[in-house]
Amino acid sequence: METAEKTDARSAFEGYVDPEFNAAAPSEAKPFTIWTISKFRSWVEPADMNILGDGLLQKGGLAVVGGQGGVGKSRFALQLAICQSLGIPFVGLDTHGKPQRWLFIGNENSIVRMKSDLDAMLSQYTDEQIAVLEKHLFMQALVDTEDYFISLGDEEIKARWVQTLLEFRPTVLVADPFGNILDGDMLKDNDVRNTIAALTKIARDADPMMAIVILHHARTGRQNILQAVGWDKGNFLIGSKALYSAARTVINMAPGDKEDSSKIVMSCGKSNNAKSFSTVGLCLNESTHFYEVDLDFDLEAWEADVSGERSGKEKKLTVQDIIDFIAAAGGKYDKRELKDALVDQFECSRFTVERRLKEGFQHQYFRAPTDGKTIHLTAKSKARKSTTVDENETPF
Repeated sequence: METAEKTDARSAFEGYVDPEFNAAAPSEAKPFTIWTISKFRSWVEPADMNILGDGLLQKGGLAVVGGQGGVGKSRFALQLAICQSLGIPFVGLDTHGKPQRWLFIGNENSIVRMKSDLDAMLSQYTDEQIAVLEKHLFMQALVDTEDYFISLGDEEIKARWVQTLLEFRPTVLVADPFGNILDGDMLKDNDVRNTIAALTKIARDADPMMAIVILHHARTGRQNILQAVGWDKGNFLIGSKALYSAARTVINMAPGDKEDSSKIVMSCGKSNNAKSFSTVGLCLNESTHFYEVDLDFDLEAWEADVSGERSGKEKKLTVQDIIDFIAAAGGKYDKRELKDALVDQFECSRFTVERRLKEGFQHQYFRAPTDGKTIHLTAKSKARKSTTVDENETPF
């Protein structure tokens, strides 16, 4: 019987075999950490692991916030740091644990820009709250020429990273933006992986449980903006997929309106350790420079706008529409009757109604006490102005 010819793959494999390799030979290398199944099952997660949501940002984790240039990633991350430090919710997501030590390293925001944001953001807080923030928020200031260079491809700059983290010992590091930190080519997986590895090592040497938040640019253009949501959300970030793969959480930020830069869309691009959050619209409060949940946001209408298919059609249904509708009925409504009435009134699908109601419950604008059959407006919803009445009137 003739021996089959070796395939190209087999020949290539044999060409890589090291004839001197001996698996039984002793080595000084440290083996991987291996656990039994009982060890995994008996492990108890520390009570203070979560920083944001139910696992969106955890100690020792890597999260990415991606969006087009100018969409507000830096301000978004600063708001998160302020909210977590003060123990208050962040754009509808719960923050957890004691105040972390937040350190922002980045070279795109001037001192003028940072002062403007901080003055507005802190205007809503007491002296005691600002004192807490003073102890827990630290940001790079672009003072000297050397401050503008943060690439890990330069050994002297890398030494500055190491020294800064060892001096300030943050528990959360915000790196902004990844493209300026990168050592190499954004399109090459190996360069991106090596940069992530270098950044992670520097962070872990300062604190083994340091959380890392990387701010990164997304691709521009109408079709790319649409990829912030849906099946293609993994394609939203610019460059190699290695960063997306390494992150446990990816938050996508996209423009919400081509003529209104204060509106953005926040979606969950990836969530390995937590349930994905629903896509929401956010609107920048010009007084506080804080992003707030936009109850008038309609995902379907936004997608149609971006794709050029809307042609002037009005949005189908918003949470604010439902608040106004229930308010007009006295502040409460039978759940089943409400769904039927909304479908008829706004000519939308039952699926859209269910989704808007879910958003309203999520953000605590609705409650369904006792048997759960009647939807009531909460005090939070009553504090909002109706969009359908005179400015000097209140619908509640």
